[in-house]
Amino acid sequence: MDFTEAMAKNSNEQLLKIVTDLRNDYQPAAIIAAEKEIEKRNLSDLQIQRTKANLDEQKRIENLYAKEELSVFLKVIVFVFPLSALMFKILFYYDWKKQGKTLKAEQLKNFSLYGVAFYVIITLLSNLF
Repeated sequence: MDFTEAMAKNSNEQLLKIVTDLRNDYQPAAIIAAEKEIEKRNLSDLQIQRTKANLDEQKRIENLYAKEELSVFLKVIVFVFPLSALMFKILFYYDWKKQGKTLKAEQLKNFSLYGVAFYVIITLLSNLF
């Protein structure tokens, strides 16, 4: 399969990302086509360094987003009112996942489950006594 045309449509940044960070996500022929396209564009060392710096900055921001925690206020609300988590999940969960805020999304899910478990245990204990 020839990837030359497809790679020609990519930005310099995307090409560099393909041959570095995303290398394992592409077929060898696509990697070769991307490398040839980079050579064809005759990018200067400065252009390559700037593009790599931009990619590194994007990765740093993505890592910050991934580690962003749910606020204490939302943790309490979701725990105390676990059904409210359904509303929050509808409003935020999938958007947070798309934005790479995986920890925040998982905490929303987990604290709502903790809240449900808490009420189930309280109900069971109150029926025993």
